[in-house]
Amino acid sequence: MPRLDIAAAVLILAATALAQPTELEILRTFDGGDEAMLYRPDAVAFGPDGSIYVLNAGDCRVLRYDPDWQLVRAFGREGEGPAEFNNPTGMLIRDDELWVFEQLRATIFGLDGAYVRTLASRPEMHEPIETDRGLLVRLGSSDRLAALLDQDLAITEKVGPECPADADFMTRFKTCGFVHVLPHPDHLALLLNPFDGHLWVLGEDGSVVRELDLVDDPGRSSSQTDDDGNISMRFTMVMATGGVDRHGNLWTLPVDPAVADDEDAPQLVVVRDRAFEVIAEYVLPPETNASRVVHAPDGTLLLLDGNASLIHVAAYPDAMVAP
Repeated sequence: MPRLDIAAAVLILAATALAQPTELEILRTFDGGDEAMLYRPDAVAFGPDGSIYVLNAGDCRVLRYDPDWQLVRAFGREGEGPAEFNNPTGMLIRDDELWVFEQLRATIFGLDGAYVRTLASRPEMHEPIETDRGLLVRLGSSDRLAALLDQDLAITEKVGPECPADADFMTRFKTCGFVHVLPHPDHLALLLNPFDGHLWVLGEDGSVVRELDLVDDPGRSSSQTDDDGNISMRFTMVMATGGVDRHGNLWTLPVDPAVADDEDAPQLVVVRDRAFEVIAEYVLPPETNASRVVHAPDGTLLLLDGNASLIHVAAYPDAMVAP
């Protein structure tokens, strides 16, 4: 029998495991119930007492649940006055307060849901995250620059890669727009482009220390010009927003190019380690979709499906170390 060294055997086993993704176990699918239905759940935050806060982006409310997903209180409403917000762009807990962000404002509540204050912002704010250097947001919807903000939501420093000044519309839309901001324990932040799967890694000084393509499928978005000069464009996202666990693993939701046009194909979940190498692949059960992965303190995965207004609670895979 030919000799097979240990390193080669490990590589073969890893390749076999990745070729047959394991299906995640869904423990429950939550729609909010009759008392307060979910409507485009866009963000989740966890209070120190175990409370679960869900940003219901569709009706501009925050739903507060106890650890057993029993509704405690719904607060906020659509509008421009106190305790009101429009088109929220994110939510997080800061200094024992719950901050709900819009493009040009932040509405701040106590963790009990009581209104505290509203702050106006000069920059547009998208995808807010907390970093060791303070609040970090993406600037605008057509740029990939991010910015660090002070307590008054003023820019203290711009970071990240600028969009090329001479970029045409197709390039600007595909490579500069709608970039997601993700926290990471080793870096200031990650910037992830869902249209082409490109990832920028920002060092603590805000510079790009690494960039790589997570999806090798450049043809999914394209443009054509006919003889009359009319331009037709096709934009297709190659992945949805993922999430980063406390161990620094990046969980992404890429679209498998082989089944990109099959609506019934299972959705992939790909896990990458701190070096951004693939270490595991999973699939969601049939008819289960997600646009965001949230790692809950109780060791479960929350899969947010904004399109169907559902939250799927999944068991943490045995092969991964739970948060």
